[in-house]
Amino acid sequence: MELEFAFFTDQFIEEREQFQTYDTTSIFINYKDTQFEMIDTPGHLEFLKKMITGASKAGEAILIIDINEGIKEQTVIHTMIIKLLGVKRPIILINKIDLINYNFEKYQKVEYKIKEFLAPYGFSDCIIIPISAKVGDNIFSNSVNTPWFRGNTLIKELTLLKSEESGSDTPLRLPVQDSLFFKNNCLMIIRSILGA
Repeated sequence: MELEFAFFTDQFIEEREQFQTYDTTSIFINYKDTQFEMIDTPGHLEFLKKMITGASKAGEAILIIDINEGIKEQTVIHTMIIKLLGVKRPIILINKIDLINYNFEKYQKVEYKIKEFLAPYGFSDCIIIPISAKVGDNIFSNSVNTPWFRGNTLIKELTLLKSEESGSDTPLRLPVQDSLFFKNNCLMIIRSILGA
């Protein structure tokens, strides 16, 4: 089924029908001797609160940019948020390179614009990987469709990440899912850090 891999995290029927993430979802992935908790967050601005909820729980960030759409308003806002949350070196995935027939010149132009955009945020040395999430280019193995790309695959870059140990001297951070107001009282819905 087309886009079946997206359904690992897009579990609502509406998400599957619209091919769009509406809610934050976590899944665990074991790869060799490394375990990852992948937190999928919505990309659209109308779901910004849910993006912040998921991002506040993450130690690293992957920004996915559509090669045909480039940098959009939500890209700018998400970049500011991950900078605010302390991410030092995000992984940037330039997605849908299959739609430009793996054209290196087109990819290079988009990559240059992204590097130029990220530099003021202190992300000038970030990792940029051309991918096709649909067909799996440069996700687990280097793609024959991108002989011009000499970098690591996404999974290789993820295994190279060093997880920071959380110490007792770090500030407490609780991801808030939503706030409900009843007259003069406010109830905050806080997602459990332990997943209980």
